[in-house]
Amino acid sequence: PSSFIVSNPYPNPFNPTVSVDISVDSPLSVDATIFDARGKIVHSFDKTIFSTGSHTLSWTPLDILSGIYFLRLSTASETVTHKLVLLK
Repeated sequence: PSSFIVSNPYPNPFNPTVSVDISVDSPLSVDATIFDARGKIVHSFDKTIFSTGSHTLSWTPLDILSGIYFLRLSTASETVTHKLVLLK
C-alpha cells in the first residue's frame, strides 16, 4: 500500500501558483523538488515531515520562464512525479 497519496497539480497549466494535495496515513518525511525539462533543479523545498492527514504544497515561481517543469516527491520507499506547465 502507498504511504502517501498525491493529487494531480492544480491548476495546470498554472500562473502564478500551482498546488498539490498530499495525504499521509502516518508521519512521513518527504523531499519535494522542481526540475526543468533538462533535469536542472529550479526549486527545492525544505525536507518536510508531514503529520498524519492532508496537506497542501504550493509553488509560486519567481524569475522563471514559461515552460514544462516536473515536481518530484520522494519518500524513503516511493517517488511520485507530476508534470507542471507554467504559462506567463
